[in-house]
Amino acid sequence: MNETTIQATPATRREGTVMGTKSTNKRLISAAITIASLSCGVMAARADTFSQRSASSASQDLSQVAPPTWPSIAPTCLSDCTISLSAGPGSVTVKDTVNGGVPGSVSVPYLGFNVNGESGGAYTLAGGPTSTIKVPVGTTLTINFTQDTSIADPIMLSFPSVKAADVSHLGNTYTVHANAVGTSIFEPGANATAPRQVAMGLVGTLIVTPAACADARLTCAFDPAAPAADEALVAVSDLDAAFAANPMTFDMSYFGQSRDAGGAPREVYHLINGKSFPDTDVIDVRPADKVLLRYVNAGVTDRSMGLLGIRQSLLGRNASHYIDPQTVIAPLIGPGETADVLVAISSNAAAGQRYSLLDQGRQMNHGTASGFGGALTFLNVWAGVVAEPTVNGLGYDLVSQTLTATGHSSAPAFTITGYQTAVTTTPTPPAAGDWSATIVLAVPAATAPISRTVSASPDQYVWTRVQQDVTLWSAPSSVQVPQPGSPTVLLAPYDLINSELSGTVMPWAPAFPVVAVDYSLDGTNWHTLTTGSAITSFGSPGNVTLTTPGTISVRATDTNGKQATVTVVVAPSAPSVSAVSAASGREIAATATPTAGLTVTDAQFFVGGTDPGFVGATALTVNTVGGGSFSLSSVGATLLTGDVLSIRAKDSFGQWGAVTTFVVTAPAP
Repeated sequence: MNETTIQATPATRREGTVMGTKSTNKRLISAAITIASLSCGVMAARADTFSQRSASSASQDLSQVAPPTWPSIAPTCLSDCTISLSAGPGSVTVKDTVNGGVPGSVSVPYLGFNVNGESGGAYTLAGGPTSTIKVPVGTTLTINFTQDTSIADPIMLSFPSVKAADVSHLGNTYTVHANAVGTSIFEPGANATAPRQVAMGLVGTLIVTPAACADARLTCAFDPAAPAADEALVAVSDLDAAFAANPMTFDMSYFGQSRDAGGAPREVYHLINGKSFPDTDVIDVRPADKVLLRYVNAGVTDRSMGLLGIRQSLLGRNASHYIDPQTVIAPLIGPGETADVLVAISSNAAAGQRYSLLDQGRQMNHGTASGFGGALTFLNVWAGVVAEPTVNGLGYDLVSQTLTATGHSSAPAFTITGYQTAVTTTPTPPAAGDWSATIVLAVPAATAPISRTVSASPDQYVWTRVQQDVTLWSAPSSVQVPQPGSPTVLLAPYDLINSELSGTVMPWAPAFPVVAVDYSLDGTNWHTLTTGSAITSFGSPGNVTLTTPGTISVRATDTNGKQATVTVVVAPSAPSVSAVSAASGREIAATATPTAGLTVTDAQFFVGGTDPGFVGATALTVNTVGGGSFSLSSVGATLLTGDVLSIRAKDSFGQWGAVTTFVVTAPAP
């Protein structure tokens, strides 16, 4: 049977408490005429004037608005997950020319939910950005519930459309098995003040989608093979300012009445997704789209939600599927109830045309100077071309072989649903067949971080592109794989005694271990010190023999072919001469001391102040003494008292030491 209700029933009960009656059913004729004219396309505008819109007002001039923000509802999670859910206070500013003057506004407090700390932890009314949970059927939700300290009475959550066997709780931890496909609500239940908390706006939405939905955004209502082109949540709430100011003592018989007993207007407001017209957000649609509308009556009076000029296909109620969907004009939705409907936008709909969506049975009291407001918004027809998503922050870590990036949708309500990767040897974009299979994101999001292991070599190009709403790809983006760094070589001092060169090596990264260490005495001819699969140190006695001062270069090579070379100068101190003794006509004696590990191989002397050079000097005999010292002696030298005797020694490294002088003395008597 078709439902054509256009006026709410006069009284409604919820949670066993009478929540209010309408004082009058008078319709604002001028408002209805205005809405009709809007829906007939009077507000049409050129599509090419649109730029991005994330929260456009239902009353905004179309020549000023941005491109579409399809309001598809992002999944909370795609498999069993833990959710933090909290309840707390918020407020909404409502335009009210009667009570607030012109332009006039009134701030009304409410209670709302927050899922997973979204939007900075703000609490929102039903349909707001933080009051919805969306999961595929079969998901088990572990909900950790908390409430703001400003709420004195404890809240016990209720899920009216979920079977009792599928809900359990231990303290404030609820386990919910999402087995009922469709849209339903959650709200305070068994606690004593639940009806008043509900009247304060404390209602959330639970959306359960069928298994294997063909759309990654999960826009399926009940048939997984028939996803809608888009979906939108339309949740209607009632706020009574006087009640909200003192909810525990307010006389509930007056709740929601637009007039008091004396006929004076009251501050009563009706909102869609937490906003009241003219601040409500329009719902962008495209010609020929089938759009899934998920109605939620979070208020306390009946609703009949009508779309002027469009019939609606009623698919189900309260998470219960209709086998034979009904065609309706304005489905009646009771307090706490939900309805899933499908609407078909004409393929001939003109860009900029708007279809009014409003509660057909409510007075549009307060609002703007035009005389209407409240639970009213529009479907806005947009016929432009959707912009491509983009990729930012593309990087590649050679050590972990990890590609990272962030995909951004072209408008906040679009989602990045997946991505692909590829590797090329040139900066030319990959061919169609060179991309990997699409990697589907676990949770599609407007801003999606990407991290994936991709095997690539230095100087190759790693590519990625992201997919928006399963239909539109971004332009390919690439990053060139960097060359790795070099290993590090640390040398110990050269061991002169054992002719040993030793040290340690450190790879640039564990993925590129050092496999060879070489040395060179001339920087050209290299000799192997050690090889292995992962060298960390090197050195053994006698592995590098250096007999003259010079340089030693050590080179480490890793698995990637990167090399590091360190060169040291080996030039020990020359031998010194001491303990000289000589008397005229007697033997010359002295001691020569070389650098530890070396020996003295030669010694000379000359008499007088002029050095005759190494060829002209006279040799001394070198004798080993021990302890690293060598004695020098000469027999038969012709020395006179007062002669200046000069002595120098040479070590096994070929180094001559400095000259040591001595004045010849007279022999002892």
